[in-house]
Amino acid sequence: MRLRLVALVTRELEQSVEDLCGVLGIEVAYNDPKMVAFGLVNAVMPVGDTFLEVVSPAQEQTTAGAPFPFPSPDPPRIPYSRRQIMA
Repeated sequence: MRLRLVALVTRELEQSVEDLCGVLGIEVAYNDPKMVAFGLVNAVMPVGDTFLEVVSPAQEQTTAGAPFPFPSPDPPRIPYSRRQIMA
């Protein structure tokens, strides 16, 4: 199995991206302006032959900003679709 994309959700996009880029020695390659339609902002960074995407809510009432019943204020989330797994 090969992962083509790993997506992380954060409340602080800029700080999270800065930290990840500093630790992993990578740079942002793309910010998708179409993510605003979903109430999100993002940063996509290549890591070898895969991509690391960090998304953050840009407005209230987004799926990424919805509370989860976890004790931590920033629970881990792994978004995927069946089509991505089967590809």
